[in-house]
Amino acid sequence: MTAAKIFSEVYAILQALGGSFTSKIPADVLERIEKERDMDYTVHINENKPIDRQGLSGDSMAMLAYIRLEYWLTDEQDKQGFLEFLKKNENEFNEKLANSGSLRAILARIKK
Repeated sequence: MTAAKIFSEVYAILQALGGSFTSKIPADVLERIEKERDMDYTVHINENKPIDRQGLSGDSMAMLAYIRLEYWLTDEQDKQGFLEFLKKNENEFNEKLANSGSLRAILARIKK
């Protein structure tokens, strides 16, 4: 996925969340997200679905996680808990990958 499409997905989520969230992000960051987005890429957000069910790219989710950590979480304990959550997810992913066999075997299963 191109950087412009990632910015488009992040922009769409921020628009759906509204001012109480976007007001905590520095203006220059918001301007960059808006300026760099792909105006021809339409992102459909269903506000009734959780963010992890929106079909966003992993890179978009990573950018949103960074925004959450840097601008939305103000309490150090909350930040630490979020970092632990991210690390746990990374470890679980790596464990699943390790237990699923070689990369070649994984790709063969995907192609079927």
